[in-house]
Amino acid sequence: MLIDIRHLDAPVSNALYDFTNRRITRALRPFQEAVSRVDVRTKDVNGPRGGIDIECAVTVELISIKQPVIVTAEGADPYAAVVYASARLHEAVSRALGRRRRIARSDASPSTATPRRHAISSDVEKAEPDADADADAVDRAGDIVITAADYERL
Repeated sequence: MLIDIRHLDAPVSNALYDFTNRRITRALRPFQEAVSRVDVRTKDVNGPRGGIDIECAVTVELISIKQPVIVTAEGADPYAAVVYASARLHEAVSRALGRRRRIARSDASPSTATPRRHAISSDVEKAEPDADADADAVDRAGDIVITAADYERL
């Protein structure tokens, strides 16, 4: 998994680089086999005006999916923006891979198993409907007795 970290307005300090690398690696640890490349970009949206204006955009390229997963978050400083983005990143990648698994399962060939149907074997009696048949659907041997009315419903 290749991680590229850049701050678009200024160089990235070693502390911010290490912090970002740890947070992104931890967020993507369960999916590290599926991730090929990660791009992390932070930028100051408002410039010198201040406020909550640092944006962190994370783009993850997955091996099995053609479209990248993109997550953005804002924070008061680059550290906060990275924390928010990495928290959202884990959920977004999990959803994308789950969606991929569901699509793969639905595209799979249909099951060769035939649906279950009630089979009536030749040794089952076809009894005439009478008063005792309603009260006792099991004959003395323990076999189920299917009446003509029941047979038509099957």
